[in-house]
Amino acid sequence: MDRVVQPELLDTLSPDDKDALRSRRDLRRINRIMGHYRRWPKLLESLLPLDRRTPWRVVELGAGDAVLSAEVWRRLPGPPPGSQLFLVDQHHVVADQSIAALTGLGWSVELHTSEALDWLKHLTGPEVTLIYANLFVHHFDPVRLAELLGQVAQRTKAFGCLEPRRCRRGLLGVGCLRLFVCNAVTQHDARRSVWAGFRDCEIGATWPSSGEWALNESPVGLFSHQFSAARRVPR
Repeated sequence: MDRVVQPELLDTLSPDDKDALRSRRDLRRINRIMGHYRRWPKLLESLLPLDRRTPWRVVELGAGDAVLSAEVWRRLPGPPPGSQLFLVDQHHVVADQSIAALTGLGWSVELHTSEALDWLKHLTGPEVTLIYANLFVHHFDPVRLAELLGQVAQRTKAFGCLEPRRCRRGLLGVGCLRLFVCNAVTQHDARRSVWAGFRDCEIGATWPSSGEWALNESPVGLFSHQFSAARRVPR
């Protein structure tokens, strides 16, 4: 299966469109089916510093409604005092309850409505502790993917993502989404997401080549693909 990246319907809909609202609810269910609520705490914990005296600067790209992030960080120890969490998405759709939950966990939350690449290019301030993305990186074609990962590598000490795995099983899984009463937008986008997903070491092959990074990439669960990069030697 060659990788094919095509536009997804949800990205073209107004944030308050009824089909978009329904599709975002469907995505919460899909994240549970894929096991991402369980997998993210372990992945983030493996990438965060052991030293908890220095405040963290953490970025989520493609944060969506941030419901997943709020649940994942709830399962982890609280961040060091003064830590910042930047939620970046091209649409302003972060749920109020997500912000309240994250703030209650000790985060200073900043919302940024922007295209991820543009936002990264204009990011200033101290180096970011960690950048992560859930079901987001597969939206980028090979040229833009290389640009995205290059920007990420310049600005962070660690990066992690969970993406669709490009496989026949994934396509079969998409066919079952109607049993979970997912709407037409979700079913359409899920099929395109599988075709745009990853396998083998495709993300690592695009990561800027350098011996200063420890890369890990593997299939996880039935439908997911996991990638992480951690800087070996601090700059």
